[in-house]
Amino acid sequence: MSREKDLNQQFIFVCNGKDCKKNGCKDIQKAIKSELKKTKQQKAVKLIGTKCTGKCKKAPVLIAKEEWMTEMNVPRALELLHSII
Repeated sequence: MSREKDLNQQFIFVCNGKDCKKNGCKDIQKAIKSELKKTKQQKAVKLIGTKCTGKCKKAPVLIAKEEWMTEMNVPRALELLHSII
């Protein structure tokens, strides 16, 4: 991958703290990975699991496009992904 393409890569950070795990972050990550593979966009979007982000009362938490997204679920996460790719 060229450096120019790297500059256009998007990132989705998924909190993997205790409350986010309890509220489905692993399902969200699995769905995003599957959709990236299905759409052949694995290089366009980098999915990164993080440690606790401290927003436990609003779990699960994603960060993308410089925004915090709270109380996420699989359909909302896939909608977010499609807005990026």
